[in-house]
Amino acid sequence: MLGLLLYIAIFSRYVKKIFDVLFRLIRYVSQFIRKLIQAFLRGVYIGIAGMMRIPYGILRWLGMLLYRIGEAISRNTLIKKSK
Repeated sequence: MLGLLLYIAIFSRYVKKIFDVLFRLIRYVSQFIRKLIQAFLRGVYIGIAGMMRIPYGILRWLGMLLYRIGEAISRNTLIKKSK
């Protein structure tokens, strides 16, 4: 009983402060690791988007070109059939 009273009266505050510091340190380290991973993934995403911008533009242009060619061919065949 004396040990419990001694612990509550004297050591409890210091032990609580030590645990608070340890938990705060663990929280800061985990937040830092999380932000580091997020920054890395954001960089990978931006890099991939930057690399795919040119091929996507070429594919879009090619798709529009093929659409217009098909449109012109279909107009010519419709006009020739109707005459």
